[in-house]
Formats: sequence, C-alpha cells, structure tokens
Amino acid sequence: MVELSLVLRLGDDRKEFKLLAGGPPIVVGRGADANLRIDQPLLSRRHFELRWDEERGLVLEDLRSANGTYVNGTIAQKARLKPGDVIRAGDAKIRVEFDPQAAAPAQPPTPTGAWIADAVTGDLRCNRCGRLVSMATVSDEHSFEWGEEFLCPSCREGSDVDNPRDLLGQIKKQLREEGFEVLERISQEGALIPVFKARRTAGLEDVVAIKALPLGVKGLSEKKVERFKTEARSMAQLKHPNVPHVYDVRTRPDLIFIVMEWIDGETLLRRIESGGKVPAIEALRIGLGIARALEAAAKHGIVHRNVKPGNILLPREGVPKLIDFGVAKGVRSFGPQVTDEEQTLGTIRYMPPEQLKDARIADARSDIYALAATLYHALTGKLPHSLHSELDLLKYVVRGKLPEVIVAPTDPIPDPVAKVLLKALKKKPEERQPTAAAFRDELARAASQVSGGRAILAGEDSTPLNEPAAPGGMSGAFSPEHPVAELVQMLSLNGKTGALTITCDATHGDVFFQAGKLSGARTEDGLEGEPAALALFGLDHGSFEFKPELPEGYKPSFTLAPESLLLEALRRRDERGATSS
Repeated sequence: MVELSLVLRLGDDRKEFKLLAGGPPIVVGRGADANLRIDQPLLSRRHFELRWDEERGLVLEDLRSANGTYVNGTIAQKARLKPGDVIRAGDAKIRVEFDPQAAAPAQPPTPTGAWIADAVTGDLRCNRCGRLVSMATVSDEHSFEWGEEFLCPSCREGSDVDNPRDLLGQIKKQLREEGFEVLERISQEGALIPVFKARRTAGLEDVVAIKALPLGVKGLSEKKVERFKTEARSMAQLKHPNVPHVYDVRTRPDLIFIVMEWIDGETLLRRIESGGKVPAIEALRIGLGIARALEAAAKHGIVHRNVKPGNILLPREGVPKLIDFGVAKGVRSFGPQVTDEEQTLGTIRYMPPEQLKDARIADARSDIYALAATLYHALTGKLPHSLHSELDLLKYVVRGKLPEVIVAPTDPIPDPVAKVLLKALKKKPEERQPTAAAFRDELARAASQVSGGRAILAGEDSTPLNEPAAPGGMSGAFSPEHPVAELVQMLSLNGKTGALTITCDATHGDVFFQAGKLSGARTEDGLEGEPAALALFGLDHGSFEFKPELPEGYKPSFTLAPESLLLEALRRRDERGATSS
C-alpha cells in the first residue's frame, strides 16, 4: 500500500507522519488521543483531521470544533490541501509540507462517484477559496469547474485567465494612467477583484484605497459587474461616519474601479481571531456604530445583506466602518436585479433563515439578525451555530429547519445585552426589532445598564447613545459608589474626543481621549502615559471635568482601549483596601 510522507510544522517544531490512502486519519487537537497534540485552550480535544484520499489527495476536515479551522485565513469545514498551506486552529498555525506529485489524485475528478455523492449531500467546497457550495442555493446561470479542481461560481469567473500576474500588471498600469501609484495589494476578493493601497500622483498625493474589477475577462458574468456597480452606488450614497467615504468611481473600456477612503486598521474578524472575545464595552461601541450605518442605509432604501465580522473595519483611530456593499439590495431598486431565485449571498453563519432561503426577500430585519450574530461572535469568541458544521447548516436550510442561535447562560454576554440579541436573532423577522434604529435604541439602553447607567446620563450627555454624541462638556464628582471608571467607560462607549481632568486632595491630572480610545495621560507629579492613567483611574474620591477638545498642539503618546487599564487600576485599589484592613 502506497504511503504519503507528511510534515506538519508548528513554529520551530517539525512532526513527520505517514498516511495510507484510505487508512486512518491524523487527528490534531488538545486531547490525549490526538495524533498531534497541541496543548492550547482554544483547540478542541479533536479539532480537525487529515486523511489521504486517492481520488482527491490530502483532505482536511474540521471535527465540529468549537472555534473552527482555517486554511490560509478562510474558515474550512472540508478542504483539499496543497503544499505550503497554513492551517490555523485556535492560536496554533501549522504549515503543511508534502510531495505534491505523491499526493496527486490518481485521475482528475469527474462529476461521478464521490463527487456526485457530495453534490447530492451539499458537501462541496471550492478548492481555491474554501467556500462550501450547495446545489440548492446556486442559480441556474452559474457554472462549475469539474476539472482537476472543483471551483465555486465566484472562483470560476476569471479561472481562464492565463496569467493572473499579467492581469494585475495591466490593472496597475491603467491605474497609473488614471493618476494613481499602487503601493501594495492589501486583499483580493474572489478571483478577479483586487483591493490596493495607492497614492495619487498629482495634487494632494493623499493615500487612498482602490477596488478594481477588470472587464472583458472570459467567464465574467453580468451579475458580477452589476454587483460591483451596486457597491459603488451604495457607498457613494451613504455619506456617513461609519461607512468608508467614496471619492470617485471611474470606468474605462476594460476596467471599473472605486476610489475610497484609506483606513489603517483591521477587521473585527481579525481582531477576534487574534485576541479572542472582545470586551463588552468595546463590542457594544462597535455594535452601536454599525447599527448607525445600517440605519443610514435603510434611509436610502439599502439592505446590506452581508453583515459579518469580516466586513467591519476597526480603524486604529476613529469609529468602526461597515464595508463591502457588493451584495447590497436597493429596496427602491437601483436597476437590474443582482440576485436570482434561491441565491443566498452573504455568509451562512450570520445570515437569517429568510435570506438563506431566498436573498431577494431580505430586508432591514435581515441585517439586524446578521449584526446580532456578529456581536454574539465578538462577545463570546464563538462562531454562531458553533455546535453545527456548515454542511449541517446547509442541510437545515434545504429542509427549512435552521436552528436558532442559542445564547447560553454561561456565555460572557451581560444579561441586558443578551435580551436584545436574543430578540434580534429570532427566526421569524416579525419577532425582531423592526428597524436598525429600534435595535440601536435597545442596544444603547442595554449598554447604559452594562456601563453603570448613572455616568452615561451625566452632564450634557443625556442622550449620547441614541445619536452620535453632540459636542458638550460635563463636570461632577466621583466616589466608590459612583467611580471614575463609569465615566471613563461612558467616554469610550460614545467615541469621545477631548480632555478629562481628574482632581483629588492628593493629585491632579489629565487623561486624553481620541475617538473613545486613550491617547495620553499626565499627572502634576510627573507621571505620563499609562502609569499616569493608572494612578488617576485608581482614585476613590474627587472631582472631574471633561472638555470635548484637545489642548492646542497636543500629540498622542499611545492608543489604547481603556478597559485593560481600568481593570488593573481596580485590582490595585482592591489590593490597597485589603492591605489597609
């Protein structure tokens, strides 16, 4: 029986295995029975397995893990692996090495045998992007590629391009002719749409983001072009702080591209993947901001239809942004339909049942469901429907019996917030909040309870969570019953910019905020930066004054969400109390 030599690299460690075609798999996890045991808390006991199939090659399958398995950054239930692929499970990153010739399928798969069985069950995953595809949710106009690789409809478009690098070079050349110098490619959507960081070569020479779609490529569908134009129109209409600003949309005979605001930051998905669950105050601030974006979209008759952590951008400075309006629907109609019957669009774990059945009937309540599912992921660090594989979910969709997202009592979600999310995650749209504004109002009230309510309703900030906070200062006193932490959380939650002066008998100092994050601190006795903030946050009694402006010539010394410093300050204060008693 033929063997496959497989090497798995985890950092500097190298593990070699022998796999037999059709033989037992290699199981990776933190359990004692795993073939490759990785002692990390975010891994399941049996997280994923690798097996060698003579028809398909080396295949990975997730074993219903709690936190999912990712191949080259894309979540995967099942995927065929190539040499050099990187598997991420929890915090572990594993590089796969093997001889591609030894592991090559005996013959190119054809739509018979195992492939047909997969098509019937819905267990088809694109070999390029890892997307799970169900025959029940793809329109008749789309085609599949049944050659050496199985390609989903999105990757099928542009798969006939002989040299993708040449195509990228042509796009960059055309952008130069339009007055833009490409600095780097920052992402790639599907097979055809690159996103660049670029600089204007004339005028202000400012840095922008450019999303480009080459026209005239073999296999490019009219739907793809229409969706790209829909995204441009949707974002151009939404001149809102929580949506990236569109500067220009240009069309050439063989290229259409969108020039957008450049935002230095990371997606919420990357934030969750790298740091786990998001602190409640930060997650609520993100949720309120995206709810405002959806509210603005609704006023223009736009349904986003693809709200998920990967489409929420968190700038290093400023408010969260909702991106990727490529599958947005104009309730008041932009023109040609971009959705066919039975298409789902979006990402299955965040989509409501009605959208999974038919994306054309999605409305504002569908976006509310998706935002609630996104906040569940952020607050718990767990994927929605984490007990079910994507394949299971697709089968539920076909049967019309999609399970509800369950918020368990053990989930780290504050009770007031859990009630809002549970309502938004109802299977029937009519049982959810009717509008994004209603969802935002309920989430704002819950956030007020979570962060101590009294401070949030202080001073001139009596309605900060119902609308973007209006300019205004406040002043007052703090005590153990009404601690300064509540005030700091309120300023963070509302994305405030300004200077908070804290005074007590022992000391006096300032803490500076920019868009809700700490950017500097100082005390009269010479402390600066984080030590100064810790000293001021640990005070028991005193007075405060907040001015919604920064001193002239102010320069930030760091950027940090305040939660970690608040927790450390409270811990030190508790230690002092225990020592004195």
